[in-house]
Amino acid sequence: LKLIYGPLVFAELPSMSIRSPTMLAKSEEENSLLRDAIGDNSARTVSWSGRWTVARHTRMVLLATGLLSAAAVSLGLAIGPRHTGSSATLGNGEQLLEVPKVNHPRPVPYAGMGWPNGTYWPSLFCFSVFNVDNADEVKLIRLQLKMHIGIFSCDDVATLSGKSIFLGEGHRYDNGTAIQVYSWLNPATAANKGSYQHGDNTVSFKNTQIFISAWNILVDSGTPFKHNWTVKADPDAVLFPERLRWHLKPHTHGNAPKHIKNCNYKGLAALYGSLEAFNQHAMWAYKQKRQKCKDQLPWQHWGEDQWIDTCMWKILGSAPVNDYTLVGDHRCMKAECEDTWRAAFHDYKTEWAYLDCYQRSVHAKKVEDDGDFCCLSAKNASDPCNTCWPGQDKKPGKGGWCAASWENCHKCGGQSAWCRSGKGGQNVLAKNGR
Repeated sequence: LKLIYGPLVFAELPSMSIRSPTMLAKSEEENSLLRDAIGDNSARTVSWSGRWTVARHTRMVLLATGLLSAAAVSLGLAIGPRHTGSSATLGNGEQLLEVPKVNHPRPVPYAGMGWPNGTYWPSLFCFSVFNVDNADEVKLIRLQLKMHIGIFSCDDVATLSGKSIFLGEGHRYDNGTAIQVYSWLNPATAANKGSYQHGDNTVSFKNTQIFISAWNILVDSGTPFKHNWTVKADPDAVLFPERLRWHLKPHTHGNAPKHIKNCNYKGLAALYGSLEAFNQHAMWAYKQKRQKCKDQLPWQHWGEDQWIDTCMWKILGSAPVNDYTLVGDHRCMKAECEDTWRAAFHDYKTEWAYLDCYQRSVHAKKVEDDGDFCCLSAKNASDPCNTCWPGQDKKPGKGGWCAASWENCHKCGGQSAWCRSGKGGQNVLAKNGR
């Protein structure tokens, strides 16, 4: 009999004659179980000897160990943990499927370790630069850490500020001790606001020098090169990394430097700094040519988003990817928090505003997944959910204010009805909200 476990092949055991008739019935039963476990009807008959010598005892231990190992492997294959994967539909209707996730042992916690959820690829390194003298920005960063949301639900995360400050507790070790999370020190000087009258290209903060310093710190740390994409998010941007991954999946393959432009400004593609994304190849190109971006561009009158965008396409040869549904930004490509395809919403500058937008978006995703919708007008008033006129069924996620909730729907006209999916493909009228 040969017992095989992975790459190991146990030595063939010789047949042993029966010396004790009282053991015959038991040995026949065990031989049957052995043949079933191995699945080889041609296996030799293994009998137990009535002579309990040291040699035979050793064989028994070896045999039992082999059987238990084989059974454990079989059981693990049969009932081991599985991940069914997930999918998403792009804005153009294209369906993306995800490869099932492989479960790995829990890594040793570290300060920059995030709490990713949902789809797991591509991997994201996310960071924010904040002002320690701005109480609201400090609160927003701490809120995200405490709730494991925003940039802290990326794979890796970093925050940078003019002074390193304590932000809260991170992951815990097996003994229960929590990692203390601090912001990284960014020694750049504070930025002044720009003015068109003084020749500046922005009326926002001329913060390019702060971000040149921040980018140098990040690149020198090596962290951007461990992930598919590096993402910069403003502290007041309500970020959903799991949605961002679906936007970035189609652009992750290949070896060309890429970055995302998220704003259609009067017909021209632009990069608005509330959310910026750069693939790993763009980060390698930046590391090699970053000094040229600083020396050859007139960044002193620019905001950081104009500088990094121009650096990418003009100096580094990065191929811009236009995604005008990436961000709901009140300055460009406006969309409210109920849009479940947007990866971020800007700007929500207080804890209350940030959390309200986050919860609204999470709720909209839930009712969208449940198949709920708001019917504004129907052919048959007694059965509006199954006779809703085409175009009058407003679905959460993209159906606007009326489709955001049961309450909103019933404020959109006397004929409006909130519907949800029922059995047998029939929609049913929801009598109350969620």
